Amino acid sequence: MEKLLNIIKEHRGICLIDEKDGEISYPFLVNLVQENVEVLSRCQLQSKHNQSVAIVDTTIGWRCIPIILALLIRKITIIPVDSYHSPGQTNRLIKEFDGALLINSKSMGEAGVVDYEKINSSAIDYFKELEEVAFILYTSGTTGNPKGVMLTYFNIWSNVQGILEYFNLKKTDRICIIRSLTNASAITGELLPSILTGSSIYLKNPMQSPLSIPRIIKQYSISILCTTPSVLMNLIPIFKRYNLNNLHSIVLSGECLKNEQLLSIKAAFPEIKLMNSYGLTEASPRVSCCIENLHEYGANCVGRPLSDVQVQVIKKDGYICQEGEVGELIVSGPNIMKGYFRNPYETQNKIKKGWLHTSDKGMIKNGLIYILGRSDEMIIRSGMNVFPSEIENHLLCHPNVKEALVFGVSDSKIGQKIIAWVVLKDKNIQTNRKDLYQHFIKSASDARIWPNIIEVKQDLPKTVTGKMSRRHEKGDGNDGR
Repeated sequence: MEKLLNIIKEHRGICLIDEKDGEISYPFLVNLVQENVEVLSRCQLQSKHNQSVAIVDTTIGWRCIPIILALLIRKITIIPVDSYHSPGQTNRLIKEFDGALLINSKSMGEAGVVDYEKINSSAIDYFKELEEVAFILYTSGTTGNPKGVMLTYFNIWSNVQGILEYFNLKKTDRICIIRSLTNASAITGELLPSILTGSSIYLKNPMQSPLSIPRIIKQYSISILCTTPSVLMNLIPIFKRYNLNNLHSIVLSGECLKNEQLLSIKAAFPEIKLMNSYGLTEASPRVSCCIENLHEYGANCVGRPLSDVQVQVIKKDGYICQEGEVGELIVSGPNIMKGYFRNPYETQNKIKKGWLHTSDKGMIKNGLIYILGRSDEMIIRSGMNVFPSEIENHLLCHPNVKEALVFGVSDSKIGQKIIAWVVLKDKNIQTNRKDLYQHFIKSASDARIWPNIIEVKQDLPKTVTGKMSRRHEKGDGNDGR
C-alpha cells in the first residue's frame, strides 16, 4: 500500500476538480493523505490478525478520496455508504458495525482530514474475518437484498492492473465519475486507475443531479465519461445543446447494453470512442471490456477477458459449452471476492471450485464474450422460457419508446405473467398499450414474447447507480419486491 502513495507523489498536475473548491493538485492530495495516515496511526487501529472497519459517507464529496487512500495504506477495511440516496442502508450498516470508525461531515474538517478529537479509539472493534479485506461493498440489490462483498487488497490491485492494460489513460485526460464511490466500478474501474495514471478527476457528488453532467463535461473539458447505458440515454437530449470537443471516450458498464441504445448512442456521438465493459461487484468488478469495433460486434459484446481472468460458459448440467453455445458465464482469477460478509451459504452458492457463477447468460465466440441477459431473470410462462431482454429489445424498436423494463409475476394458472413497463420518448404523441401490442403483431414477433400486461409509466425504477431495478421480478406484483 505504501507503493500507492509513492506513485501518487510523482504526479504534479491537477488531481481533483470541484465546482465549489476549484482544482486540487496531486501534491495537495498527497499532503491530505499523509495527514489522514498520521491521524489513523495515532488511533492505533491495527491488530495482528484482525482488521478494524471504517464506514465512509461518500456524500462528503471529493474529501472522501484522501481518506479512502489513507485507509487503504493503514489497512483498515472500508465500507463506503451514501447517506443521501440510501439512508436506511447507511443506518443499518452503522448499527451492524457498531464498533466501526464513522467518517462523515461531523468527524472531519473542511480540508479533508479526520478530526482526531472526534474519534473514540476505545470503542473500535476488530473483525477476524476481515483480514486483508480492503472493501466491503454492498451490491445494488436489483433482484433482492444487498449482500456485503468482501474484496481483498489483492483483488483490487490485480483488477486495477488488468484495467490499466486496456484503459489507455493519460495524464492529460480528465475523467468524469458519475457513480457514487459505493460502486465497485467507480472505485476500481475509474478512481484508482486515474490516480495511478495521474489523470484529473471530476467526482459527481451524490447529491448532485445527473442532468448537470453535460454542462460539467463542457465547462471542465472532460475527455472521458464513465456511466451506464440508461443514464447516458437520458442525457443525450441535453448533450445536444453542447459542443463537446474534448470528450473522446465513453465507457459503459453496470447493465446490459441494448442494440437500440447502441444505435442511439452512436448516432449522438459518432466521433467518440465507445467501450462496453462487463463485470460484477463480486469480481472487483471488471471481467472484460470491448475496446473497439463495438458497432460491428453488437451491443451484447463485452470484449475479451482481462489478461489474468479466466472465463467459461457452462450448461445447466455443469458441462462446458461449445464455441457460440449459450449458457451461464463463470469467472475465475485473482479478482474474485473473498466472499459475502458473514454469509457462508450465499458464498458457497456463488463460488464453486474456485469459479464465480455470475448468473449471466452468455457465450464466447472468437475469444469475445457476449452477454445476453441474466439467467436468474428468466421468466417461465406456460412452460416456455422467456428472458426480459428479448422483450425489452423488441419494445425499444418502437419509435416512441425510450425505456423498457420487463419482469414476471407469479400466476397460479400459467406460472408467471409477463409485465412490461415503458417510458415514452414524446409524451405528446399518442401511444397507448394497444399501439404497443400492435407493434408486436405488425413485426410478426414470436407470440412467446408477447407481454400479458403493458403499462406506460412516467419513469422506471432504478438503483442509485442508474441500473434498471428488477425488484418486482418473480414477486406477486403486490409486495413491491
